[in-house]
Amino acid sequence: MFLQQVGRREYLYLQQLSDRGFTVIDVSKPAKPRIVTHVPRENLTLVASGLAIAEAPASPAAGSSGANQNTEGTRGGGNAQQIRVLDVSDPAHPRTVQSFTGVMSILSDDPRGLIYVANGEGIWILSHQQVLLSAWP
Repeated sequence: MFLQQVGRREYLYLQQLSDRGFTVIDVSKPAKPRIVTHVPRENLTLVASGLAIAEAPASPAAGSSGANQNTEGTRGGGNAQQIRVLDVSDPAHPRTVQSFTGVMSILSDDPRGLIYVANGEGIWILSHQQVLLSAWP
């Protein structure tokens, strides 16, 4: 779970491991929490204020089953997945900024505000301030 404040509103992002989805709950009035949205099949990681990464396993037809996270904050291993970089500044309507398929690994470099994404196209370097900084090769 994690919290995000937008203006005077407070939102709780609740990860649901049983169905690989997340729910956004408006908890501005703790006595009256209100579900704002539910996104199935994706795990969510808040990267910066207003920016998140949603991860979903690649389709079963592609023969993958998702990815795990290790202690260094790297996700990946041998299972390709799909990720979406989300603008969550409006929690009720998360907006996809960029999508990647066939992702094998992700590494967050929080001190520098970067995220590294590796897929069949190469290494993508994403910046918190500017979503797509550069791509290699």
